[in-house]
Amino acid sequence: MHFEQPITMDKMERRYPVGIQTFEKIRKENYLYIDKTDLVWLLTKVSPFIFLSRPRRFGKSLLTTTFDSYFKGQRELFEGLKIMDLETEWEQHPVIHIDNSRSTAPPKKPSNKSTATTTPCLILPTDAKW
Repeated sequence: MHFEQPITMDKMERRYPVGIQTFEKIRKENYLYIDKTDLVWLLTKVSPFIFLSRPRRFGKSLLTTTFDSYFKGQRELFEGLKIMDLETEWEQHPVIHIDNSRSTAPPKKPSNKSTATTTPCLILPTDAKW
């Protein structure tokens, strides 16, 4: 197995963020976080419109809260992560966060079919140059 950097004991003793879905809480409370912030940075540079579809329990809320912190310019949350080598400006952008996980819908009729759904969360920098 190849690691980019040696794993130190402090990283091995971090708790798994079971049930925690916000980037800010994971970072501030020192939970284990797999750093993919270089991909977050890249996604913001590729296109003004990106649709991300992910299955249930696959990190949609964590991803959108990571974008939220990034667009709000919360640089301190990203200390020690890959994005720090990439981002130079750390501008703050107004963000609209629509979370459908709290919405309600009328009950569905019973069915033998799978009812697995996704709960999309959307974050938009409101000053984007589209």
